[in-house]
Amino acid sequence: MKVSDVKFSDVEAFKSFIIKSRNYSARSVKTRLSTLRAMEEFAKKRGMVKGQVISEACRELSPVGCGKIETFTPEQVQTLLTVSSKLYSGCSPRVRDMMECFVNISAFCGLRLGEIMGLTVKNIDINKRIIHVRHSLTDFDLLKAPKTKSGIRDVPMPVRVRDLLRSWIEQHYVENERGLIFRNETGTQVRQQNFHKWYWPRLLERAGLRVRGQKNLHFHALSTSPLAGWLSMDCRYPRWLRCWA
Repeated sequence: MKVSDVKFSDVEAFKSFIIKSRNYSARSVKTRLSTLRAMEEFAKKRGMVKGQVISEACRELSPVGCGKIETFTPEQVQTLLTVSSKLYSGCSPRVRDMMECFVNISAFCGLRLGEIMGLTVKNIDINKRIIHVRHSLTDFDLLKAPKTKSGIRDVPMPVRVRDLLRSWIEQHYVENERGLIFRNETGTQVRQQNFHKWYWPRLLERAGLRVRGQKNLHFHALSTSPLAGWLSMDCRYPRWLRCWA
């Protein structure tokens, strides 16, 4: 079926099917609907469709709750920060450096994965130690503005994050039209699907935070950790954290 042929009833039937027949979790259902919206947006920008049937259907259909995201303790975050800085068998220095950047930016600056992947060289003020969050990168490699005004923000970064970003740009940045900082060596997109399927589970396992047969702790939980708050407020934080700030 073409995107231009999709009707409201098709979206409704699709949602019902994946809930009842596939037994998808609420989070998986939300992800599938978001993918449909992204496909329609991609087609609309290229003149392939005129309306926004899928987007309107997703908004009108009953929302799907995703449940509470389990958060990391400060000690678990410390372990992830340490483990992400180390090489392991089968891991290239470039992948290690990328994961270390992702973990530090999320934990200390509160950015989500899409926002991290959507960072451009112009978004980073190394001298003032500021990250200008202006958009996120979709699964279709499109830069998308935040859903709300609060999503557009300027975030202070600790010295550790500044040094990691500066090192990444100097050693691994691949020239591209949009100036996106995190790309594969060939300049293509770092797929979020690959991140969640391979990179993130391996990091959790090495940190002793992954239990086989159970759902992984979500990367988004890092961005809700208290570390960013400790660093941005005038308050005392654990001694181990001072070397990262």
